[in-house]
This record gives sequence, structure tokens and C-alpha cells, in this order.
Amino acid sequence: MWTKALGALAACMLAGCASDGGRVTAPPAIGTAATPVTRAPIRATSVTIAPSPRTTIAPAHVVPATWAGDQTPAPRLHNTGANYVGIFRSLDAYRTWLEAHHPDPSLVARVWVVPSEVGTKYHRELTWLRNGRLRWVNVGHSVSVDVASVVGDIVSLRVDEHLPAIEVLNERGQVAGRRAVGPDFQWTVLLSRDGTGRWTIADVGARLGNNIEVHL
Repeated sequence: MWTKALGALAACMLAGCASDGGRVTAPPAIGTAATPVTRAPIRATSVTIAPSPRTTIAPAHVVPATWAGDQTPAPRLHNTGANYVGIFRSLDAYRTWLEAHHPDPSLVARVWVVPSEVGTKYHRELTWLRNGRLRWVNVGHSVSVDVASVVGDIVSLRVDEHLPAIEVLNERGQVAGRRAVGPDFQWTVLLSRDGTGRWTIADVGARLGNNIEVHL
């Protein structure tokens, strides 16, 4: 489920020579030949060292552990090579896992180009889910994908998505909210290959479909 639908639900649902402190004095003058220097004998001195007062150290601020979702293991990413449809499906499966099982904004770069508009949106939305200890589940979700063009390190895909509804679950797995969406979307998705040969999603935009009228 892409950012426009996710943002809508987020907006509508769940509203509610350091000094030692002593005086510094000038050193005594050095005696001249006409004025001999008389040195007093050095006497042994008994020094008593008082025990240091006990110091109580306040405990450090305890930061709550980051919520790890429902412990479902991550799917393997297959995002190298030239099977662009398979690459997209692998990235989309990882995206679904992040939303539905493990909302962790630190993993955004595994699916989306960073920095990018779509990467920034998903970072914000996964942060919202993590902070609220929530998960985002797509109901009745399916996609069909085909390749539109391949130009160097950029691949354009046509993605048709069927998504009737979205549910937000709390950390106990209870439904905290539900929203009907779509149910059908047409997207243009751009894949970008980095210097290591890995593909990630650089952009997602609405594609003109049969259900969209254009008025000139």
C-alpha cells in the first residue's frame, strides 16, 4: 500500500590550567650574593587524609527498548539482476513486512532510495507506527506488474494494485482502526540501481487508468 493511502489513514484514524580555587601568589625572590638565602630545616609533617564523602550517582535515564513488532522474521530481499518484476515483488514483500510486522524507519534504505520523496514519506510513516506501537495490515491486497521501460540504471514499471481496506493493529494484535480504500490503484514505479548493483524504489506516482478522466 502506497504513501497516499497510508497518509490518509494516519490523518483520519486514531485522532486523539584549571584553577583549584586557591590564591595564586608570586614566587619568593631569589637571593643575591650580598643577601644570602637562609633555608629553614625541613621537618617531617604528619598528614591526615580525611575519607572522601560518599557520592550517590543517580541512575542514567532508561530509554524504553524500541518496539520490534510481532517478531515475524524478515523476508529475504532479491533485488539484484534483471528480473525486474521479481525484484519489485521482493521489495514490495519487504515493504509489507515493515508495515505489518516490524515498523523500523532505520530500514527504509533497504526498499527505497534515500534521500527521495517516497523514502522520506515511508520513514515518517514507519516512525508513526513504531512510536504508536502499531502495525499496518493490508486487507485483500494483490498486485500485478509489468515492465514499461529499461534505460540504464532506471526501470519503469506499471503496477496495478488491488487494496480494498487497511487495518491498524495495536501491539496486542487487536484492530485499532479500519479504513476502506481504493479498491484499485494504477501506479508507475521507478526502480533505481545503486553502485553495488542493488535495486530500490526511487519513485511511485499515480498512472492514468481507465477510471481516470482527463479534462482539457
